[in-house]
Amino acid sequence: MKKLITSAVLAAATMASMAASAEVSFNANAASLYLFRGQDASAGAAAVSGGVDYTNKNGAYAGAWTSSGGDTELDLYVGYAGEAGKISYDVSFWNLDYPSTPADDGVNETVIGLGYDNFSLDIVSGEDGYLYTAVGAEFGKVSLTYGMKTDDADDEYSHVDIAYAATSSVTLTASFPSTDSVNHTEEPLYVISYEIPVGK
Repeated sequence: MKKLITSAVLAAATMASMAASAEVSFNANAASLYLFRGQDASAGAAAVSGGVDYTNKNGAYAGAWTSSGGDTELDLYVGYAGEAGKISYDVSFWNLDYPSTPADDGVNETVIGLGYDNFSLDIVSGEDGYLYTAVGAEFGKVSLTYGMKTDDADDEYSHVDIAYAATSSVTLTASFPSTDSVNHTEEPLYVISYEIPVGK
């Protein structure tokens, strides 16, 4: 974990020296609960999140993101995105940390994303031996996602999310999980989220 944090800081510092060919952007969001890969990560409580991204024109990027939902979460990441013909790709390395839970050292993830037209595929490999795969599609204001997690401890589940962009800032999401694990619920989750306008 410490090595990835150091790498993220060094990557951000390196790209900072190329400010003329890069841009910084900010994001913020408020949601009725923190929906994370088909699971309620905030125990039903509302969550506020925000982040900053530094993107270079050559496709390299780095950023940080945090959320108040449940245990405070802080993510650091570096990556590279681009296109090869009609196929888009994105490879990134993440550290998910929970500062409010000292006993939790967080986890490192490697993420590979592919896109074609309105379809997407994301593969997330965690250092703890889990694999999360998500297939998505967008049709106008409606997006569909099927996600599945498997791991060495048989803590497995899948979910289907249906999201509707009611406005440019408000999104309504219904998530339907399916699992045989006692660690997860099969109760549907319904979320309303608002993208808070922030400047660059």
